[in-house]
Amino acid sequence: MIDSSTTKKVRLNAEIPYNPFVDKALNHQDVCYQTSAVGGRCRAFFPRFSYHPRRNECKKFIYGGCHGNENSFDTEGHCKRVCVDKQPCAIPSLQKPKAGCRYDESLNENGCPKNVIVCDVKPGQCPPDRETGRRNIVYQCDHSDEICDGAEKCCKIGRSRLCVPPVAS
Repeated sequence: MIDSSTTKKVRLNAEIPYNPFVDKALNHQDVCYQTSAVGGRCRAFFPRFSYHPRRNECKKFIYGGCHGNENSFDTEGHCKRVCVDKQPCAIPSLQKPKAGCRYDESLNENGCPKNVIVCDVKPGQCPPDRETGRRNIVYQCDHSDEICDGAEKCCKIGRSRLCVPPVAS
């Protein structure tokens, strides 16, 4: 059972980066009762799940990459938790990470933040998204600089975490 006095609700949309220090209220009616997401006219191929209120179930569809809405979940578990079970993510009391560390922004299989502190091990800072351009970035990373070659750091670029050259601190 979730203790509502010590937990908070967060907006559940994998496309919005999670910031543990900003509360965003989840209103499942805003998300779950939007028209079922459609593929859009773009040519991307993203498997997603959309809630269908008449059937009270989540169905798989292919998102084309544009003209969608928030009724589009990365996993069936995330869709069910938000729209069928209507359970918020439990957010424990979070401490501010020490210098060089941060909260990993990845989500668990139910779409809830993992709330794991990760620390960078290489000097330098991640460049702002606008400075990375469209270089030939090959390696994806989960949360730590350790997997990246040489001086590269594991940085959040757009919706992904990629190994990129750092900028001076």
